[in-house]
Amino acid sequence: MLSSYLSFTKSKVSTLMYELYTIREVVRQHDITLNEETEKEGEGKKKLVAFDSPELLCLTKDGGPLDEFQSRALKYPISYTNLLEFLKKNRQFFKQKPGKATYLFNSECEGKLPYNYPPLSIEMNLTEIHDDAEVWEFDDRFHGKDLIYAIIVNRTRKRVNLSFRGTASANDLMMDIKFLFKRIECITKFAGKDVKVHKGFSEYLFSNNSKVGQKSKSKYECICENLNTIYSTRDEQGNEIYRDFELTTTGHSLGGALAQLFAYTFAGSKELTDLNQSTQGPEHILIPKPITVITFASPTIGKKHYVKSFQKLERDGELRHLRVSNCGDIIPGFGKHCGVSIHLYENKQAKIKYGKSVNIGRRRMRSLTSQGSLLLNHSLATTLDRISNEFNSDLLRMSVEDFYEKSGANTLFRRQGRQAFSRSDGNRSFGRFKRLTNSMYRRY
Repeated sequence: MLSSYLSFTKSKVSTLMYELYTIREVVRQHDITLNEETEKEGEGKKKLVAFDSPELLCLTKDGGPLDEFQSRALKYPISYTNLLEFLKKNRQFFKQKPGKATYLFNSECEGKLPYNYPPLSIEMNLTEIHDDAEVWEFDDRFHGKDLIYAIIVNRTRKRVNLSFRGTASANDLMMDIKFLFKRIECITKFAGKDVKVHKGFSEYLFSNNSKVGQKSKSKYECICENLNTIYSTRDEQGNEIYRDFELTTTGHSLGGALAQLFAYTFAGSKELTDLNQSTQGPEHILIPKPITVITFASPTIGKKHYVKSFQKLERDGELRHLRVSNCGDIIPGFGKHCGVSIHLYENKQAKIKYGKSVNIGRRRMRSLTSQGSLLLNHSLATTLDRISNEFNSDLLRMSVEDFYEKSGANTLFRRQGRQAFSRSDGNRSFGRFKRLTNSMYRRY
């Protein structure tokens, strides 16, 4: 059901990712053991404190690879239990920005104990999550310069969640505004030369700018290696533990674009082999199909050839995409989009369509600009409020396939399948007719 994805996949995971990033950043900047050299040289102007059990956040001084899995930024998965334990021991060192999933260092913490402060909001969020889950990977090694993503393995829901952070830094913004489209080699291999994608998003995902061991790798390659490790993990009896776990990618704004681009490339490329049909060797990643993408306020990725290629993967059962947007949000309001559109309104039920782009119009855009509501309509909080209101209660009980059926997507796929069969059958008939006429010509 959609409520299952919203309760964990996006509203909790994305918020947790923002909060965990800022908490780790506070510890990086102010933990005395991570800043020993600065302290000795007397150069540091920032206040340093001794955090209790910082190893629970898997931090090191250099932020490099920490174990035999060279693509990983974490030494071991961060369990929700460990994260909650760290926060309870150190809540006096943090203060939250009002109304935001962002934490800062509390400079007035000297002499204070954690029980002198109320629980942080992230503590309450973690307490509400009763799932057996852990943060397998949280890559913020190059925070401020590179994309940030998290991989969470949820054993309760039998799901692997890949979540990308939205725009939060100046570098993120620079990638957003690179509006040109370009070919990507790994996409061209399966989609053809006509398919081009957004230059900024593709550079973020496919550029070899991550130092892993002695090599430079792209984030796409690092994520693939992590997924390969997860899906090939075996228990003591040799059984693949996560063999039938669904892969879901998600993100808001920039994060939604990256989630869509990753899933599209991964589903179409040779890195992915269906578990039910695999006869390949261990170098192939075995993941159940389809991959599910749930994006929020995502900008466009490509033009018509990209959309056609994406729709072919949907028609073949490789990919599913629910694209959630708000009425009045201009970010997803331009260009061609993929997947099932769930367009939210404040005082009426959402509109569900397949393959339809949201067109705001110039008059509406001027109105929104004058009202100053652009950022409000683009926010994740507004999205979650609207999709959970009384008008959309029925939608929360629908599955991903229910949305594809309701939007008419499955009907379209069936019709396209029949048309493709008719064309191929017609080509065979024409071939037989041509061979027959040629033989008659030679005979006479």
